[in-house]
Amino acid sequence: MFTEELNNKPSDDTPENDEYNSREFIFLVHFNMDEVGTNGYSYMYQWFSGSGNRAAVMSDKFMSIFDEEDMKGDLRKDYTVKNYQNGNELRKYMAGDISNSLNKTCEVAYPIYRYTDMMLLQAEARAHQGKWGEALELVKSVRDRAGLNTLTENDFASEEEVVNYILRERQVELAGEGRRWFDLLRTGKWKEVMKPINGMEQDGNELFPIHYSHILENPKIVQNTYYGNTNN
Repeated sequence: MFTEELNNKPSDDTPENDEYNSREFIFLVHFNMDEVGTNGYSYMYQWFSGSGNRAAVMSDKFMSIFDEEDMKGDLRKDYTVKNYQNGNELRKYMAGDISNSLNKTCEVAYPIYRYTDMMLLQAEARAHQGKWGEALELVKSVRDRAGLNTLTENDFASEEEVVNYILRERQVELAGEGRRWFDLLRTGKWKEVMKPINGMEQDGNELFPIHYSHILENPKIVQNTYYGNTNN
């Protein structure tokens, strides 16, 4: 989905055109090195590879999801990560295999919004409405594609269990797409998830600081308390 329509295609040399046909993508950042040119910033591929920066290495905690009983055999695993240079590197946007030479010639379609993201959000909303069956039918369409079975509403005892099931699906399906943190914020789960990882538990830590220039421009703006009082 992320690579087959984009990689190994001749560039049309028109940056304003997206060279993809997938209905999955709603809005994306399209990168093509041929269109960037040799004088452009041509290292977007390093976001998703180990050729120097190793910017996207998946944690052991994330990888352990694929060992859970109902996740074994997930077809997304090999498309999402590869054990490379002693780390599980994100390869979601790489055609073929991870290699420095190939990475430099690939195109990248980095999704801002895609259909499955919206579908799983809708599943979460229906779960909160008590429509567990409808929510799980949406999840099932995603897991069917991944070669996995899906639990039914009779397998859950609470709304929170259903929501957590959907959140795990979003975590795997949308890995590397910048969704996980905002899922945790939206559902109020950021403390319980992040505290064991990096100690985040203090209120306000989930917020960005307000830049001092805005406070100078408007003295009625007060800095988020986690970052201290910068008004003085």
